[in-house]
Formats: sequence, C-alpha cells, structure tokens
Amino acid sequence: MNGFRENRVFIVISILIISLFLILDLLLHKGQPVTFDGPTHISNIAQMYAAMRDGEFPARWGGGFARYGLPIPVIAQQFTSYLGAFITFVTQDVTVSYTIVVFIGAFVSTLAMYYFLRLYVSPYSALAGAYLFHFAPYRIMNVYIRGALPEFFSSTFIILILISMYYAIKKKLFSGYLMLTLSVALLLLTHPFMFIVGSFLYIPYGLYLLKDKNFVEIKKISILSIFSVALGFAVAAYFIVPLFVEIRYFYY
Repeated sequence: MNGFRENRVFIVISILIISLFLILDLLLHKGQPVTFDGPTHISNIAQMYAAMRDGEFPARWGGGFARYGLPIPVIAQQFTSYLGAFITFVTQDVTVSYTIVVFIGAFVSTLAMYYFLRLYVSPYSALAGAYLFHFAPYRIMNVYIRGALPEFFSSTFIILILISMYYAIKKKLFSGYLMLTLSVALLLLTHPFMFIVGSFLYIPYGLYLLKDKNFVEIKKISILSIFSVALGFAVAAYFIVPLFVEIRYFYY
C-alpha cells in the first residue's frame, strides 16, 4: 500500500469486516444482550423513539421510567439515544437498533484511529495500530459485559479531537478549529464525563504539538482553542445545563 487515498476502499472494507466480527455474538443471539448497562440504553432508545413517534422532538418526557414519567430524555446521553431512535424507525426493534449503534461506534472509532495514526506512520503500521485498538480488552468488555454504549461510542469523538488539534495547530488550518468545536459538542452529547477522561490524552498531545511554537503562536493557538472548546460547550448547553441542574432531583 502506497497511501491512504489509493487504498481507502481496502481500508474501509477491512475495518467494516472486523467491526462486524466484534459484534458477531450480538447478531447471532437475538433479544436484549446480558450486560450491566445495556437494558438502560435500550430503554433510552425506546423512550426517544416513542417520543418522536408521537411527534415530540426534541424528546422531553419518558413515560416508561416511572408511572407518571420522567424527563429522562433531557438528561440521558443524547447522541446514541437519538441515533438508535432514528434507526428504530427502520428496524422497528429497539434491540436491533442498539446492536446497529454498537456496530457504528465500532466502525467509525476504528476508522478514526486509523486516520489519526496515518498522520504519523505508514499505512501498514496505522492499520495494525487500528486493529489493536479495535480489539482492545476494554472495548470488548464494553460491548459484552458493561454494555456502556455511550462510553464505547465516545472514543470516536476523543480521537476526532486529536485529529482536529493536529490540523489546527500543526497544519494551521481554520477548519481544524471548526472540527474541534463539533467534536467537543458531540463528545459532550454522547458522554460528558469522557471529556474529562479524554483530557489525559489531548492535553499532553496539545503540548506536544506546541513544542516548536513561539510565544505569539502559542498565545494565538490557545485563544482559538479555548474559544472552539467553549463554543462546543455552548452547542451542547441545551443538554449539559439540564443534566447538571436537574439530575439531583432523581434517584436513578
């Protein structure tokens, strides 16, 4: 392989195959997967779907969590729940939709990891690294034991933050800052706490990218980066604010 562009069909197909292999057991066994958090996320998808089916968008009240309903859709993980709900309009089966969302998360996160590694290493090495990431025990555990769907999916946006930082700082492209805003917003809408966990990756990486910059460049990049991240928080504020303000009222 001589480059990503020349072999992108092979790369995409190979990652598609290993993504299907990762979730193969979910496909072979019908019904709700026996995981810790899986039932909760399937319920979230069902509540979002029921609300949208009844013409409520964005979803606010979920009648399936308590006798009189709760505003769970406001404070539950937004991105994976809405994605699963939209898919349910086609599948008409929330457990199938849940499995498809897991597959999408496996595929796009591994593809993002390949692209990030490709910024630094050869196609062969990047593909090998993406494969190792894909089959990491942490990811397998999240699919088959914990069932932490939003946490599993959030790795996609953490990697996209790293890629956006590369283009913003290293390549000096304004589109990198736009990508940073979008990635931060989607990460917060998927799993807010993973933004903090991810900081152990993108803060050191940002410092690494800044090591050859002078003071004026560092100041400019810092201002633009902080503004981009703040804008990402602003985009996700409709979810973040109710989450932190109203969650204290619920025993969940």
